[in-house]
Amino acid sequence: MRIKITKLAPSYHPVVMTAGDIEEFQGGAYVSPPVDYCVEGYIIRGFAEGECLELTRYVKNGVESFGYFNTSRIEKIHWDLGKFETQNSIYKFEFLPETQQQIKFLSKVLS
Repeated sequence: MRIKITKLAPSYHPVVMTAGDIEEFQGGAYVSPPVDYCVEGYIIRGFAEGECLELTRYVKNGVESFGYFNTSRIEKIHWDLGKFETQNSIYKFEFLPETQQQIKFLSKVLS
Protein backbone atom coordinates (compact mmCIF):
# COMPACT_ATOMS: atom_id res chain seq x y z
CA MET A 1 0.00 0.00 0.00
CA ARG A 2 1.33 3.44 -0.96
CA ILE A 3 1.37 6.22 1.60
CA LYS A 4 2.51 9.83 1.82
CA ILE A 5 3.46 11.17 5.25
CA THR A 6 4.41 14.72 6.23
CA LYS A 7 5.78 15.74 9.60
CA LEU A 8 3.57 18.44 11.12
CA ALA A 9 5.28 18.95 14.48
CA PRO A 10 7.35 17.30 17.18
CA SER A 11 5.34 15.14 19.57
CA TYR A 12 4.40 16.56 22.95
CA HIS A 13 7.17 14.67 24.78
CA PRO A 14 9.71 13.51 22.16
CA VAL A 15 12.36 10.95 22.97
CA VAL A 16 14.80 12.69 20.58
CA MET A 17 14.83 16.29 19.38
CA THR A 18 13.55 17.39 15.97
CA ALA A 19 16.21 18.48 13.47
CA GLY A 20 16.26 22.16 12.65
CA ASP A 21 16.70 21.45 8.93
CA ILE A 22 17.31 18.65 6.44
CA GLU A 23 21.11 19.02 6.61
CA GLU A 24 21.09 18.35 10.35
CA PHE A 25 18.80 15.34 9.84
CA GLN A 26 21.00 13.84 7.12
CA GLY A 27 24.23 14.75 8.89
CA GLY A 28 24.28 11.67 11.08
CA ALA A 29 23.05 13.28 14.31
CA TYR A 30 20.51 11.26 16.31
CA VAL A 31 17.52 13.50 15.62
CA SER A 32 13.98 13.22 14.31
CA PRO A 33 13.13 14.56 10.82
CA PRO A 34 12.51 18.30 10.56
CA VAL A 35 8.98 19.74 10.36
CA ASP A 36 7.57 19.57 6.78
CA TYR A 37 9.75 16.53 5.96
CA CYS A 38 7.69 14.50 3.50
CA VAL A 39 8.12 10.99 2.11
CA GLU A 40 6.12 8.77 -0.22
CA GLY A 41 6.58 5.04 -0.34
CA TYR A 42 5.25 1.57 0.22
CA ILE A 43 4.39 0.36 3.68
CA ILE A 44 6.50 -2.67 4.40
CA ARG A 45 5.59 -3.00 8.07
CA GLY A 46 3.82 -1.46 10.98
CA PHE A 47 1.08 1.07 10.29
CA ALA A 48 -0.50 0.24 13.63
CA GLU A 49 -0.41 1.60 17.16
CA GLY A 50 2.56 0.19 19.08
CA GLU A 51 4.62 -0.43 15.91
CA CYS A 52 7.18 1.57 13.94
CA LEU A 53 6.05 2.47 10.42
CA GLU A 54 8.58 1.23 7.85
CA LEU A 55 8.55 2.39 4.23
CA THR A 56 10.37 1.60 1.03
CA ARG A 57 10.70 5.23 0.01
CA TYR A 58 10.67 6.51 -3.58
CA VAL A 59 10.07 10.25 -3.01
CA LYS A 60 11.63 12.48 -0.35
CA ASN A 61 10.57 16.13 -0.10
CA GLY A 62 9.13 16.06 -3.63
CA VAL A 63 12.24 14.60 -5.28
CA GLU A 64 12.66 11.01 -6.50
CA SER A 65 14.80 9.36 -3.88
CA PHE A 66 14.86 5.61 -3.38
CA GLY A 67 15.60 4.31 0.07
CA TYR A 68 14.23 3.29 3.43
CA PHE A 69 12.39 5.31 6.08
CA ASN A 70 11.02 4.42 9.48
CA THR A 71 9.28 6.29 12.25
CA SER A 72 9.56 5.84 15.98
CA ARG A 73 6.81 3.76 17.62
CA ILE A 74 3.27 4.91 16.74
CA GLU A 75 1.42 6.00 19.85
CA LYS A 76 -1.97 6.94 18.32
CA ILE A 77 -3.58 6.93 14.87
CA HIS A 78 -6.34 9.49 14.32
CA TRP A 79 -8.06 7.87 11.33
CA ASP A 80 -10.75 10.56 11.15
CA LEU A 81 -8.14 13.35 10.96
CA GLY A 82 -5.60 11.60 8.73
CA LYS A 83 -2.90 12.06 11.38
CA PHE A 84 -0.78 9.88 13.61
CA GLU A 85 1.50 10.49 16.58
CA THR A 86 4.77 8.69 17.20
CA GLN A 87 7.14 8.88 20.15
CA ASN A 88 8.89 11.80 18.43
CA SER A 89 6.58 13.33 15.82
CA ILE A 90 3.09 14.17 14.63
CA TYR A 91 2.45 13.30 10.97
CA LYS A 92 -0.38 13.66 8.53
CA PHE A 93 -0.90 10.71 6.21
CA GLU A 94 -2.59 10.03 2.90
CA PHE A 95 -3.00 6.68 1.20
CA LEU A 96 -2.14 7.01 -2.50
CA PRO A 97 -3.59 5.15 -5.49
CA GLU A 98 -1.35 2.79 -7.40
CA THR A 99 0.06 4.07 -10.71
CA GLN A 100 1.95 2.31 -13.46
CA GLN A 101 5.16 4.04 -12.32
CA GLN A 102 4.79 2.68 -8.80
CA ILE A 103 3.85 -0.79 -10.02
CA LYS A 104 7.08 -0.87 -12.08
CA PHE A 105 9.07 0.33 -9.07
CA LEU A 106 7.55 -2.30 -6.81
CA SER A 107 8.23 -5.08 -9.32
CA LYS A 108 11.93 -4.02 -9.40
CA VAL A 109 12.15 -3.94 -5.61
CA LEU A 110 10.56 -7.36 -5.21
CA SER A 111 12.47 -9.10 -7.99
